This record gives sequence, C-alpha cells and structure tokens, in this order.
Amino acid sequence: MYGRHGRGDVQWDHSNSEALLRWSAAHGVPVGGVEMGNEKEELLDPTDYAGDVLYMRKLLDELWDDPEDRPLLIGPDENPRPDWLLAYLQAGGNVSDVITYHLYPGYGLDPHLKQEILEPGWLDFTRVVAGEIQRVQVEAAPSTALWVGETAAAWHSGEHGIADAYESGFWFIDQLGTLATMGHKVMCRQCFVGGNYTMVGVNDGFVPRPDYWTGLLFKKLMGSIVLGITQTEPAKQSYMQLLRGYAHCTPAPHNYNGSVTFAYLNLDHDTKFKINITGSNPDKTHFSLQGERVEYFLTADLLDSETVMLNHNLLKLEGDTVPDVLGLGKWVSADEGLVVPARSYGFIMWPNAGAQACR
Repeated sequence: MYGRHGRGDVQWDHSNSEALLRWSAAHGVPVGGVEMGNEKEELLDPTDYAGDVLYMRKLLDELWDDPEDRPLLIGPDENPRPDWLLAYLQAGGNVSDVITYHLYPGYGLDPHLKQEILEPGWLDFTRVVAGEIQRVQVEAAPSTALWVGETAAAWHSGEHGIADAYESGFWFIDQLGTLATMGHKVMCRQCFVGGNYTMVGVNDGFVPRPDYWTGLLFKKLMGSIVLGITQTEPAKQSYMQLLRGYAHCTPAPHNYNGSVTFAYLNLDHDTKFKINITGSNPDKTHFSLQGERVEYFLTADLLDSETVMLNHNLLKLEGDTVPDVLGLGKWVSADEGLVVPARSYGFIMWPNAGAQACR
C-alpha cells in the first residue's frame, strides 16, 4: 500500500496500483486476487484502512464486469488482532471476498521449540487464535471466506532442523485439520522456497522437505467435506491426548463408495495406538471404518530429519518428476487391526466406508 505509513499519515496514493490493474484488465491478464497491505494493524487506523478497501472494491467491480473473472479482494493479512479486525469490518471492510490473517504458533529463536511442538497444549494455540478470529468473521462478515494468509510452525524464518524437518509435520497436519473444522477455506504456507521454514531446499537443488510430501498427501487424500470426529468418552476408555485425528471425505478421483480418509498424529515417543472408528450417517444409520483400507504412514529416524519415509519408502523426486505417492499406499485387509506407529503421522483411507456425506 504505497503511501500508507502510519496513523494520521497521508492518504493512500493508489495511482500505481490502479494503473497496473487497469492495464491488466485491458490486456486480459488473469489476476487471481488483490491483497491490500501486510501486517498493518499496528500502523493504520481500521476505519482508514476500510476506506481504502472500499475504494479497491469499486475499482475491481468497474474493471471486471464478470464476477467469474474478477480478482478476489483479499485482506487485511493482519497479525491476529480480533479488536482491530472487528473495527475494520464494521467500518466497511466486509466488502472484501476474503479475510486473511497470519498464524505462527512458535518463535524461531525459542530454544525450547523442539520440545514444545510435540506438546498438545502448544498445538492448541492454533485453535485458540483461530477461534477468536472466526468469531469476529461470523459476527461481522459471515459470507466472507476466511483464510490463514501466512503460516509456519514458527515465525522469524522458523528454525533449521525443526520447521524444515520431519518434526514440523506434527504441527502441519494438526493445523490443517484444525482449521478445516473451523470454517477456514485456505491455509497459505510460509513458505514454498526460502527461510528455515522452506518446503523445498534452497541450497541443495530444490530437494523437497518432509512438509512438501505431507502437504501433497493431504491435498490428494483429504477432501473439502469435513467430518466431525471425537475420541471415545473417558468413561469408556482413557482419553489419549497424544493422539489426534481428523476425518474428511476422500476427494475425487479416489472417492469410491463413500470413501473416508483419516489424518492422524501420534505424539507419543514410545507408544503405538490401536484405533477403531465408527461413524453415524444423517439418517441415523452407521458406517464403520473397519473394512479394507490403505495406509500412508510417514516416519523418520530422527525428528530433525530433512527426509521422510512413506511406508518405509524414502520419498524423493525421480529426476524432475514427483513420484506417484498414492501408489505407495499399503492395502490392508479388514481382519488386520489398525495400529499407528509411535512418534509418527499419516493418513488412512477406507475406499468403501459407505459414508453418506461422502457419496
């Protein structure tokens, strides 16, 4: 936002932005979205910022008549400030298509980060912060999409051997699963290439890090329909706080007969967990995830490993080609119980679960 430097400063000089957008529209250049600013919540008055967004809304509507071609209006991409966000939305910012904010549970220079990531309480930071932002969105802009516009396990460029290593996957799967249950449509990872939270190596020929493979599997196996899931009541068995899971309908083209995929993370260093899952359909009938399944267990010998194994197969590029990761899944018969390895994460897909919501 050129010309915007702080509260009470000069008005936004939008001439450069407007010229670029007018040229793009006139020449048929596809523009996916226009994001207004970055982390300006401590510098700009929310009412002033809302005025700038209203101006951009009118400009985009003028330049792109067809809503299908019109760029998304995105913002404010703030650090989490529910009070500032509410004031901005109430002042007119709710005309945007997408609300974005940044979410970093950890700090890259924290000497205890390696231990903290594996603590359930540390992982719960996501739910607390996302819940505060979601409540504001529901109150002031319920029809506006909610995105995390920037995230990693830790800010300040992350920490080498953690944010770019196998350990980061525990946070990655947990936050993807958590946000999906809380009305978030998109989670933008910081970053694909660069810093200690990179998903692809910078100085080694762009070798994919573990989170690249984890994100790829999540995308291929976890669809957009989210299923509610809870552990058995403690009255029936002990609550396992070190085991977490999220269930989605399996996306096309792998959604066969009500297919369901379960993403899990086992934070326990020594304990394998046996898992049994049953489900309820809207018509009160039940479906059972006890039949034939496909397992995708992601493991590594060390938490700081920059590589990851999928069912004991090292994941790596085949020349310049990404391998068929789904082809590495392990088919398991219904009579073999589901046991997830200690200190691991991954996915289990039941192709014939029969879940009505997934048909």
